[in-house]
Amino acid sequence: MPRPGRMGVVCALCCYFTASAVLSPGQSFNASIRGMVADPSGAAVPGAELTLTAVATGATTKKFATGPDGLYAFPNLQEGAYELRVSAKGFRDYLQKGISTNLNETVRQDVRLELGAAVQAINVTANASPLNYENAEVKQALLRPKLPPFRCWPPAQNGRRSGS
Repeated sequence: MPRPGRMGVVCALCCYFTASAVLSPGQSFNASIRGMVADPSGAAVPGAELTLTAVATGATTKKFATGPDGLYAFPNLQEGAYELRVSAKGFRDYLQKGISTNLNETVRQDVRLELGAAVQAINVTANASPLNYENAEVKQALLRPKLPPFRCWPPAQNGRRSGS
């Protein structure tokens, strides 16, 4: 039988963890992709239309238009591979393949559009930088551990476990 003091400690810890979970600011462990769309001279391209597609499902996850500074951001993405399509009036269409995101990671993907008609396209494969250009944080990918196969011990004999 537990002492009365232990029950109070257990209740206090439960209240503490519940309150800290409720009162802590919202944190997202999802990935994000951000960058800048520029012309050949490096000037921002406002109003460029961006479409982000998840490779695994083939579904278009987000559509976005750059602001006057040419910046864009796709927050709260699931980990996985993505393709980024960019189009703007007076420029060739741009397709970036091989953008890979991990949990709690921000991928920077700057786009340099080339002058030309929209019927011409530029395809780039696996050129997304995993470097963090946004701030001084150092992050690592979270890997899913492989669990060993479950085995009962001691092994069953004749349909019964030993020691039963």
